[in-house]
Amino acid sequence: DSNYQLIWGAGTKLIIKP
Repeated sequence: DSNYQLIWGAGTKLIIKP
């Protein structure tokens, strides 16, 4: 679902900081 992707994307962004 879109919600899952949104949460997953946010989590990865927080874990993988540029």
